Amino acid sequence: MNCFGPDCDIINCSPIISNRLNVTCIYDNRIISCNDNIKPGTIAKYSCNDQYEPVSSIHKFNKQAICQKNGKWSSEILKCTPKCGYLKNSVPLIVNGYEIDFILPWHATVFIKRKSGFEFACGATLISEFVIVSASHCFSGLNESDVKIAIGKRYSNITIHSDEPNARIYNVLRILRHPLYMDKIGNYGQDIALVELTESVELNENIHPICVDWQNDDILTENQMGIVVGMGITENETFSDITRMAKLQVISTENCINSQPTDFRKYITFTTFCAGLDNGTSVCNGDSGGAFQVLSRDLKTWKIQGIVSLSPRKKSTFYCDPFKYTIFTKIEVYLKWIKLILDEIEEKTLEKEILSKYEPIL
Repeated sequence: MNCFGPDCDIINCSPIISNRLNVTCIYDNRIISCNDNIKPGTIAKYSCNDQYEPVSSIHKFNKQAICQKNGKWSSEILKCTPKCGYLKNSVPLIVNGYEIDFILPWHATVFIKRKSGFEFACGATLISEFVIVSASHCFSGLNESDVKIAIGKRYSNITIHSDEPNARIYNVLRILRHPLYMDKIGNYGQDIALVELTESVELNENIHPICVDWQNDDILTENQMGIVVGMGITENETFSDITRMAKLQVISTENCINSQPTDFRKYITFTTFCAGLDNGTSVCNGDSGGAFQVLSRDLKTWKIQGIVSLSPRKKSTFYCDPFKYTIFTKIEVYLKWIKLILDEIEEKTLEKEILSKYEPIL
């Protein structure tokens, strides 16, 4: 069909669909849907939903856009990202660690399928609404159906207790081990994995991601203190029933190498760092995959800088030696890989949101 007249040059603007945005579209002084193609002259007013914030300070004053006749919005639509790394209340600063009566909002627990059901295996950390990060070796030989992820749990069994009101259990869509990870054959190098959940985590004050230091503003330094949370082996050589916290110190590579048994030094590379204290405070079996986390320089947010990977064993046992330093996977080495995966998942999620708006009603 041919078109004649001035309206033929008018192109509608694309819809504004995002679960991260609170958006209102106004056309001819009437509120209209933002989910359909939008007529020129429409004003879109928006802000980030609760638990989200503008992706950068550049977007701080980006509050509205106007649909123009060429089908373009007058300015880039606001982009929001989850608020991360904050605590509702101040936290005083797990072997010889402390039991804690709260859960860090980003701490996650990996449960794997055994004959008797799903059992506690490793720690993990929430870094987006759909993704947790952990150690690759925690998932060796496992399929997605063999794993469940708990967020908001204090206890090491998968049953949700009455004093875990925010705890949730999630199924796994994909386990994404780093492509260069080779387990024992490769000295556990690249011991990092991302796990995509089957559904979005509902973010609130009690459950939200830790911050990732995308710009490397807070690179680790020797003697810097961080915390690790886990439910691994305690000083009594038994698994902890409840979450414990320990403060550990970053150790120089040279000191770490000199202090480790000769056959363990091969695990210390440029992709790792060491932390611990020589007084018996350490992380141990079962703490693998948990985060080494530090407070940002502005003292406002917590950032993940490492992942618990390996510890030397006590002689003639399968248990760690708490008087030896622990090796952590260094997050800063893998930022590009992590960002690539998160962007892919975010794009896929947006496509699903758009499709769901246009599903036919049968």
